[in-house]
Amino acid sequence: MRRSAVKLAIRLGAETRGTSAIEFAIVAPVFFVLVFGIVIYGAYFASLSLVNHIAYEAARATVNGLSDDERASLAEARANELIGDFSGFLHAAAITVSSGPQSDGIYAVTVQYHFDDLGLSGLTLLPLPPSNETATYAVSHGGY
Repeated sequence: MRRSAVKLAIRLGAETRGTSAIEFAIVAPVFFVLVFGIVIYGAYFASLSLVNHIAYEAARATVNGLSDDERASLAEARANELIGDFSGFLHAAAITVSSGPQSDGIYAVTVQYHFDDLGLSGLTLLPLPPSNETATYAVSHGGY
């Protein structure tokens, strides 16, 4: 009886069928978490870059305004134009644009984006980025 147990152990130790499936079962979850993490953070950083770009361009457009009302309409128009251009990547309903005088001679534009639309709130394996990001740019009215 002992001899048959030793033969069985030797036979099972020499068997290599199925090792690829076991290795895949061990490595695949880690690999897929890494890949999905790269995709999620790539989308997050691309969105964040676009939000910064929208805020910068909207603030830059306010330089031509003569009054705060005109600056606000210029900022809103430029931001809406860019939001339309990036509608394939950003959700327009999740973007909030606000603008106003920050101090004497300085006008600021703030763009806030809510990343909840990415549908990542249910994921618990990955450390997720913040759900709201804000970009603010301030420009001078012009002149000296």
